[in-house]
Amino acid sequence: MAQKKMITVTLEVRELKHDIMNRSHISGEVKEAEGKDYRAASHMQASEDEGPDYQMLRSICNAFSHIKTELAEYLHEEGTTSNNRINQAVDESGRLQLAFMLPSNFDNSACDSLGGMLHEYIVNRTLSEWYLITNKEDAQGYAGMAVGALEQAKQALYKRLRPARPIHTEQDNGTYRMQRELL
Repeated sequence: MAQKKMITVTLEVRELKHDIMNRSHISGEVKEAEGKDYRAASHMQASEDEGPDYQMLRSICNAFSHIKTELAEYLHEEGTTSNNRINQAVDESGRLQLAFMLPSNFDNSACDSLGGMLHEYIVNRTLSEWYLITNKEDAQGYAGMAVGALEQAKQALYKRLRPARPIHTEQDNGTYRMQRELL
């Protein structure tokens, strides 16, 4: 059996929420500067309010669940039950973790990209769901960015080290030494 490597991605919910609120705030400022209606964005900025906060948390949970479905091939999870409640880690601004069981030739240099793109996916998908309710024009842009981020996360997840070819070289004492040359 081939050796496996465990890669854990941790996403801080408070970082996700901050990024969502910040992007919404910037979007509102841009719309206001352009003389457009910015109220749809401003409601997400004030996410400590009960209504918008619930919608944001629900969307974060939906996006996280979608990640699990899309990346299930390598996801190592032992859960066997489900419910429709907001994930406790999301509700309490905790940490969301994904543990991936990957082949031993997974390229560790792709870890940062994997985590970063999963963050981007959740943020953009959450904003897409918000704007689908409040401003359908903006929803499509964020949905497209979410799809792109998920594709980049998959590319990072599938990144592998190239195999090395064994090369035998003769030593001065008549023995052979094996080295590896990248293909």
